[in-house]
Amino acid sequence: MKEDSSTSDGEFERPYISAVVESLSESTATVLTSDNQKITIPKDKLPKDASDGMRIRLIISSDRDESVERELLAKSILNEILNGVGEEYVR
Repeated sequence: MKEDSSTSDGEFERPYISAVVESLSESTATVLTSDNQKITIPKDKLPKDASDGMRIRLIISSDRDESVERELLAKSILNEILNGVGEEYVR
């Protein structure tokens, strides 16, 4: 299994844990992390198409991280609007 790492979203780094969906029940999923820990999570927290054997990432973030990420996204969207980026797609 791939080593744990972080994913970059623009300027924002988000650490994650690699995992594999081991089993699914009606309401829960058991995932196996890259260091062989089993975690049971609500099934509705997985992607809709989740299935046994699917590789997933468990993103680690705090409320502050989420706030910073939303702020970066808002700034990016505002810059696109103000700078006219993507106007050729608006018809």
